[in-house]
Amino acid sequence: MKKEDLLQPEIEKILFEMDFIDKYRNIWEKYDKEDENYKISSKDIITTFQDLNYSVKKKSKEQYFSEFFPKDNFNYRIGISIKYNIIHFDISIRNEKHNIKGGGDYGLLVQLMTNWEIPISSPGFYDLNSFKNLIKDLVSLFEEIQKNINQYFQEK
Repeated sequence: MKKEDLLQPEIEKILFEMDFIDKYRNIWEKYDKEDENYKISSKDIITTFQDLNYSVKKKSKEQYFSEFFPKDNFNYRIGISIKYNIIHFDISIRNEKHNIKGGGDYGLLVQLMTNWEIPISSPGFYDLNSFKNLIKDLVSLFEEIQKNINQYFQEK
């Protein structure tokens, strides 16, 4: 699999222009504590997303939640996997007209953008409140990505 299969040049340009790397770094540095003993329920995960106007469904026995949805002529998917209270937040972006298809975990996107030169970390949580705040920040970054994608392709 090539870099372009996950991160197409147009999307990479958008992410660079919005300072995605620094914004994601700020999130993983802000949420650098986790408590493996804290167990979050599937219900709390689903409710947290609902509170942010997103619907996610549990997709496997593991703690992986995701959902597809259309917005501004694009199809997006958001997903999170949780292991040891570390969160991997991933996105997919699809648009046939502009031949856009790709995405990945935020950390993977940073690695692809920097040719694996920046060490990354994944954000974690230690209680329900820290989980809710973390998801709010990750979703906010996703919404900024959507906004920038929409603006970029409206000009095309």
